[in-house]
Amino acid sequence: MAETDGKLYPIELYVSERTEQNLVPKDIRRRQISLGIPPNGWSTKFTFNAYAWTDHCPQGMMRIVVATSGQVNNLRDPLRYKISRESALEGSGWTDLFSFCAYNPDEVKKPEEKKLIEMKVYQTGGGQLHEDPHRFYIDEKPPQYDTWVLAFTFYAFHGLTHIPLMISETGVGNTPGNPLRGQISNRAVNLASWEPKFTFYVVSSDAEMPSLASENPFLKVYKVTSAGFYGNEDNPLKYDLSFVEDSRSSCWKEVFRFHAYTQPVAGGGSQAVHVYYRGQKNDPDRCLFSLDANVPYGWTKGITFYAFPASNVGRLTLYVSQTGEEGKAGNPLREQISTEPASCAWVQKFALQVFSGPFPGLEKIYVSSAGEIGEPRDPLRYKISHERHGSGWSDVFSFYAHSTQTPGTQCVLVAQRLGANPETDPHRFLVTPFKKDPLPKDWNEAFEFYAHIGSLQNRIPLYVSWTGNASDSHQLSYQMPSNTTTIFSFQAYSEQFYGMKKIIVSSKDKHYRIELESGSQSGWNEEISFYAFPDTEMIPGAKKFCVFSTGNDNDQKDRLRYMITHTDGAVVKGWIQAFTFFAYPYCPKDDCSTSETLRIKSLEQQVTALRKEVVTLRGYHRKRHSEFGEEDT
Repeated sequence: MAETDGKLYPIELYVSERTEQNLVPKDIRRRQISLGIPPNGWSTKFTFNAYAWTDHCPQGMMRIVVATSGQVNNLRDPLRYKISRESALEGSGWTDLFSFCAYNPDEVKKPEEKKLIEMKVYQTGGGQLHEDPHRFYIDEKPPQYDTWVLAFTFYAFHGLTHIPLMISETGVGNTPGNPLRGQISNRAVNLASWEPKFTFYVVSSDAEMPSLASENPFLKVYKVTSAGFYGNEDNPLKYDLSFVEDSRSSCWKEVFRFHAYTQPVAGGGSQAVHVYYRGQKNDPDRCLFSLDANVPYGWTKGITFYAFPASNVGRLTLYVSQTGEEGKAGNPLREQISTEPASCAWVQKFALQVFSGPFPGLEKIYVSSAGEIGEPRDPLRYKISHERHGSGWSDVFSFYAHSTQTPGTQCVLVAQRLGANPETDPHRFLVTPFKKDPLPKDWNEAFEFYAHIGSLQNRIPLYVSWTGNASDSHQLSYQMPSNTTTIFSFQAYSEQFYGMKKIIVSSKDKHYRIELESGSQSGWNEEISFYAFPDTEMIPGAKKFCVFSTGNDNDQKDRLRYMITHTDGAVVKGWIQAFTFFAYPYCPKDDCSTSETLRIKSLEQQVTALRKEVVTLRGYHRKRHSEFGEEDT
């Protein structure tokens, strides 16, 4: 047992499962325990926390050994894991991987007081290697098969739960009543006042989860506090982050807590988040939260913790669609999951928000295909699995999803029907929200994952147009306008997923403005609205769009003009970048050439109008110079 300075060191263990689905009709199901995210092909079922081992376990605990045997992709001797209380014997075919310490059930009197869970280890097999290899199974519940026998039990802690937090900023410099300051939030922020900077994942501090921070020197409890009031210029709203044991003056009120690491997390992926403050350390005037290790001028560096930035992962929208009929030869019921809405031959069902990259608590899922479109003897179908394509299947793409439920996610069930004949009964898969609809006859549950679920209409096209008049703003509409020139079009969202910002287009007396969501403004009518991710998130396939305005004075909104472009930076002198967002390029009816022609034509008109505006400004300046007798430059 690792005992440094008298401390026990918790470790997080992943329990995952693998089933050889091509062994029909008999599947070889087995589970493993790993110290990190399991390798591809293994589906994470749950996590739990135990203690590290060196040479002994303390009183009341027991040593548990994880050993391995077999080989990857060897069906006659498949890779499998053994969980036992003894080291593997030499010549037994098993090799020890690692050990850990857990609570001995004979020594635990009241496990509920320590918030412990009982883990049960089952075993089966031992016959012929190919037909019935020796295998082990670990869970709180017994497996569904009668052939598994209980070997032993132990007690451990629940696994950690990762939750997202958002960093945002507001204010400018040292402006009285609205100075630059940051916010750290576990819920949606007022995007009209706070600009999102980045999102990262930390460990939940749920009251039902045991506080491992008191035992792990690298996992600490942090508290977020706030002071001031929204809209109060004398005492504006501000946020602070500190260790839970740090004291603060009475004006600071605790908002929430979370766990985070004080050093980089083993296995990579974590990144340092720095806290900077002005004023006194224990009673700061305001704080900033940043990924940049360079201390801003005039600020003092506070604490640093390590978390997992969401920008390293990337959001991914998937579309689930269906075609065919159950029992119909040549066109059986089947589904596809794709990164773009399916063709007309498939009926759209719903959309999912998942991830494009790995992250603790996420499992990798492969999508592959087989068959051909319009081929009744081998119809096109899709496979959703934790394993890469097998014989007859081709990889399409892969994604990552939560293996356990997190805030805002719902359970998604993958069902399968392992047919014996490609023509009359091919292998097929279904994807459905868990228990929303009963499975068809002869379909079985394969596995489940968790994701944000949205309707199939959540992605909508928007058209950016312009009248050609230099005094007019760009306009946005759901339909291609007939009285203005379309510059370009893009797709955004009609529903809000976590981390998105709402963008509103409103009008007043034929003037248009494009802004982040804000309170109602007298005389302005909302024309359209949509949701998009800020540019702090990495969105595969999306493009960055920028909104510019001719000023930022709230009292001059009636006279401000707005435009949307594809690029950063000032388009022309006098324009100010208001905000940015990610959206998807879109060509109506796939006629990209026509759209590009319209865009170029409109830009030519826009340049002509801007030239006229420059000529007008030059004339104005010449007149002013002549009045003061200055030489025109």
